[in-house]
Amino acid sequence: MKEAKPERIRLTEEELQAFIDVDLPADSLIWHTRNYWLFSYYSAGVRFSDVACMKWQNINSGRLSYVMRKTQHVTQQSHTIQLPKQAEAILCHYRKPGAKSEDYLFPILNPKREYITEADLLKEISRKNALLNKYLKTICFKAGIPKDVSFHSSRHTFADLGRRKIKDVYAISKLLRHSKINITEKYINDFDTEVTDNALTTLFG
Repeated sequence: MKEAKPERIRLTEEELQAFIDVDLPADSLIWHTRNYWLFSYYSAGVRFSDVACMKWQNINSGRLSYVMRKTQHVTQQSHTIQLPKQAEAILCHYRKPGAKSEDYLFPILNPKREYITEADLLKEISRKNALLNKYLKTICFKAGIPKDVSFHSSRHTFADLGRRKIKDVYAISKLLRHSKINITEKYINDFDTEVTDNALTTLFG
């Protein structure tokens, strides 16, 4: 028997609203953590490594343009999307007078530190990701969300809510930056448990 695939944790619309509404101390690390997660969600599930490395030069005329860091599911091509107003609102908290194009969007990585190798950078990104995942669990606890949410859950949440509202696999595939539609189909099919759940409820009550 094959080992079951791990569950893709994502938030429902109600849980997402609770996540947004939970009271957090302004400008605290936990408050920033929520902003980073929501920016990822509103930007069609941008991965943490990309969020951490984004700079103001990636924002132009209300659009986010960047080259996605290498993964097994994407090709190394420039990607651009129109930023929704919710993502723009988050950026307003971080856009400072005199900011340079090469400055990071968010204060995740130390701008004064030089990473000699790609491995050094990835190690630091992984460390920051682990730290923020701990804060995300605290946020969910405060919001009454009984799920083991991580930063990558923003991508799962976008994909799941996207399939419900957009109902266009091609559009979702492009937004998720998948190289092939069948990757997206497999990705979102993991979320589609409502039909089977309802069938069992109808059968057994």
